[in-house]
Amino acid sequence: MLEQILRFLRFDRQDGEFELLETERGVPGFLAVEREEAVLPERENAEKVSGSLAENEARLKSVFRADINPDLILRRFMMGGKTPAFLVYLNGMADAEQVSDFILRDGMRPGCLADASDAAQFGDVGANTLRSVSRSEKLCIPTLRKLGIGNIHGLDFLGTTPEPLAAVGRLAEQSRGKDTTTGHWEIAGLISHQAMPLFPDGFPAELLEELSRRTGRKILCNRPYSGTEVIKDF
Repeated sequence: MLEQILRFLRFDRQDGEFELLETERGVPGFLAVEREEAVLPERENAEKVSGSLAENEARLKSVFRADINPDLILRRFMMGGKTPAFLVYLNGMADAEQVSDFILRDGMRPGCLADASDAAQFGDVGANTLRSVSRSEKLCIPTLRKLGIGNIHGLDFLGTTPEPLAAVGRLAEQSRGKDTTTGHWEIAGLISHQAMPLFPDGFPAELLEELSRRTGRKILCNRPYSGTEVIKDF
């Protein structure tokens, strides 16, 4: 065993760095012949996400050797209480309590795949930007289609892809409100449980007066407006 270890250490060097030991003669065999470059295997189609939940589960178990690997955690659940799904992670690389509290519990909540729960408060029930723009002949999203955007729940009108190049899914916003700031805060991890105040008739006069006093600037418009149209009009 010791001789094998020494031989391994002696020969595991870059070309030109090899030194013969006093007990050896000549040139090591692997330096006397032309060395062959290792050929990397081609990427297999098995890496693509299947449209079958069972096939994806079986593939993950096979790749991560679930038969001998106790670190592979795979938890089945019903998304929104009706759609079969599973969550997979490696033990020790994810906090099991966080997974249960912030992924599984919310994912199993009835209605989590439906419209935003507060849509009615803003007159947005049934609003769907992607469906609206999909009616335009100018919509050209070939890369997103290949990635599988049409495979997301509720977006099949964009056209499904049998073998999407990406794993796709749909999230439900937890914050209250529909303004840009609230949405960006949630993306950054801050959940707003209370919606920001609304001013459908413009900001109150006392607020604008104080703002003008502090900035030395006058106020234009002061009413709900399209961000592009207000520039044209004012």
